[in-house]
Amino acid sequence: MARKLTNREKVENAFKTLRAGVIELLNNPNQMEAFFQQYGRNYHYNIYSSRNTMILMFETMLRKGAMFQMARGYKAWKKDYNRTVKKGEKAMYILAPQKRIIEKYIDEETGEEVKKYQHYYKSVPVFELSQTEGDPVPRNCNKNHLYKSAAEYNVEDFISKVNVPVEFEELLEANGYTDGKRIAIGKHNNDLAAICTLFHELAHLHLHYDRGEELEVYSKSERRNLKELEAETVSFMVSAALGIENNYSKEYIANWNDDEEDIDEEFEKRSYNLLMEALNQIDLFIGEEEV
Repeated sequence: MARKLTNREKVENAFKTLRAGVIELLNNPNQMEAFFQQYGRNYHYNIYSSRNTMILMFETMLRKGAMFQMARGYKAWKKDYNRTVKKGEKAMYILAPQKRIIEKYIDEETGEEVKKYQHYYKSVPVFELSQTEGDPVPRNCNKNHLYKSAAEYNVEDFISKVNVPVEFEELLEANGYTDGKRIAIGKHNNDLAAICTLFHELAHLHLHYDRGEELEVYSKSERRNLKELEAETVSFMVSAALGIENNYSKEYIANWNDDEEDIDEEFEKRSYNLLMEALNQIDLFIGEEEV
């Protein structure tokens, strides 16, 4: 009998799934596009957090080579849908933030009790629809996130949600740039290209700068191209989730694969940061939209 995994091991495996999923999608830009298009379409109807939804989507992709549909706990499937988990199916684990008191003391100045907490994750087992059987699951076909048409996207609407200065400049060679304190976008870009450039430069600002100071996120100075891969990947993920065609980023990722560039261990470790940046941008730009 196989040893049962500890909570810590289950949590570690969930983070490994997130990193592995990003690397898998990098090898196939078409799959990445379809993956995040689905995420965007279902965004407002996911009952789990963005990170947990992504864990479930990646688990379903890596285990079954299929698109994630929906997931519930073992008992919830029976109670809410009259479905049971198929024999032999293994649970997928999502993460529930927890905290526990590790210290209490009285503050000498205020006389008030102070509590110090330890934050951690509890692994929670759930099962995807394809792992269950029973009554048909009703699908509300009217509840689909409808993408706007290209003509309806306005770069100023996106800029208004960003908390750093964004300005348009005459740029000869670049579509945009950031110095970690502000973002510049070339005036030659049309609205959709400017929006994709905004996603790209925001990724640079959040992933590669700290309070205006550029970070050495890779140990080799010549790995600047990996920073560009990170930013283009974030831009492509966010664009796909919003239904924006972003062929520039798609071709960049495809060309990276064609050139057989190495995805080294440092990049794999940072792939989680890259993914969370994309999810944070998606939350920022469509999280408050009405369905």
